[in-house]
Amino acid sequence: MGYTFTAEEMQGLSDAQKDAIIDVVIAGVLADGAVDEHEVSKFDSEIRKVAWGRSESQMDDTIKTSFAKINAFESPEQAFGLVKNAAETLNDPVIREKTFALLMTVMYADQKMSPNEKTVLTVFATAFQIPLPKLAELSEAVKKGG
Repeated sequence: MGYTFTAEEMQGLSDAQKDAIIDVVIAGVLADGAVDEHEVSKFDSEIRKVAWGRSESQMDDTIKTSFAKINAFESPEQAFGLVKNAAETLNDPVIREKTFALLMTVMYADQKMSPNEKTVLTVFATAFQIPLPKLAELSEAVKKGG
């Protein structure tokens, strides 16, 4: 199974689910407190590959809103709220796995992981109930570009 979203999957998602996917990935980009150019470039290219069913201006607005919201977090509780919301909103295991794969793809863009980035991955893996064997499979797929 590939870990990229299909057009059919995206068509079946609500706006709230699509927004949750974007929030998850942006949380990863902002995880280490610095916006790395490799991650931003990878984020942009990966996001553009997904058939969101939205116009470019709608996507730009959604991304800007998500960045501003997450960047304004002042407490761990706000971050945990985002994680909890994402887990509740993205309740299909396949969608969770693909969201996590997208998160990993963007976060590995600079070929290094800060402790904060590792924490973000761990928190989402736990919230999404992704078992260790599946995490290993996802990690290998991401490293191979699939």
